[in-house]
Amino acid sequence: IHAIHGAPIVYSFGSNKEQEFELKLLKLRPDAKIFIFDLNPDLLPPMDKRHPQITCTGAGIGYYHSPYCEDSNCTSMQDIMVHYGHTYVDVLKFDIGGWEYAWLKEESGVMGPRVGQLLLTLHDRNEFDVMPVVVEYFYLYDAFKFNERMENECYLRCFHQNSNLKHARSIADVGFINANWISWNLYKKYEFTALMPRLE
Repeated sequence: IHAIHGAPIVYSFGSNKEQEFELKLLKLRPDAKIFIFDLNPDLLPPMDKRHPQITCTGAGIGYYHSPYCEDSNCTSMQDIMVHYGHTYVDVLKFDIGGWEYAWLKEESGVMGPRVGQLLLTLHDRNEFDVMPVVVEYFYLYDAFKFNERMENECYLRCFHQNSNLKHARSIADVGFINANWISWNLYKKYEFTALMPRLE
């Protein structure tokens, strides 16, 4: 985090009323621009405990054309970036109870190259309505092939992978970094053009 060039842009999806990760990051980089998102606004950090440098928004990632997202705050990462005027994200964190598969399916190929570091919590796919195409395409049943696919399709290389200590049977934490991070961090991230809103 210390090596990130410029003020780090951080997107953190999934709060459950907590902001411990974000506050620790802010101590390391006081110049960071941090955004917390949660599909349920009631699960964002309490108003009286929110840090003034952290922006909290009731929005979440979902399958773009899914009945589960009707009448809710489901959106896309692309539309969120358009809203805030960002063209890249230095650190992207997902801990959203299974909806991370929606991002993998819908946006990872397009958004992946615009991400410096991805911190991904993968939940047990058997507990969620995960589309088979997501499982097959990303080889989610094979960690090595999954990491290979992420690097080939999203330009994100795995640097950390372990089972979550609290839920070792069903959850894994995986960390990715842009495959050419040094040049991405210093030059390439500033070359991305503005995004356009996704079409319905």
